[in-house]
Amino acid sequence: MSTIIGRLSKNADSITGTAADETVEVPSSNGNLTGSDTIAAGAGFDTLYFERNLALGINGSVHLTNTTGIDELDFTIATSAIVALDDASILQSDNDTLRLTFDGDP
Repeated sequence: MSTIIGRLSKNADSITGTAADETVEVPSSNGNLTGSDTIAAGAGFDTLYFERNLALGINGSVHLTNTTGIDELDFTIATSAIVALDDASILQSDNDTLRLTFDGDP
C-alpha cells in the first residue's frame, strides 16, 4: 500500500516524493491540479488519486506540465473521465508507462 505524501490545493503546490510507492491526492475541484503545481514523485510506483465523484477531464499537456514520476492516474470514483495525454505526459513516468484506473480497473 502506498503512502500519501501530499494533497493538492488551489494554490501552486510543490510535492516531492521518495523511492517508495506514494500517492498524491487531488481534491474534487478541477482547479486543484494545474500547470503551476510541481510534483516530483520519485522512483516508486506513484499515483495521482482524483477524489472527484463527478465527470472528470484531464489534459496532460496542461495539468501534468511540472510532474515527474507519476505512474498511475486513479479516477476510481469519477462518474466519467475524458483524458488527453501527449508523449510528455507518459514519458514523465519513471518507467515510461502511465496506468489509468477507472472504476477500479486498470
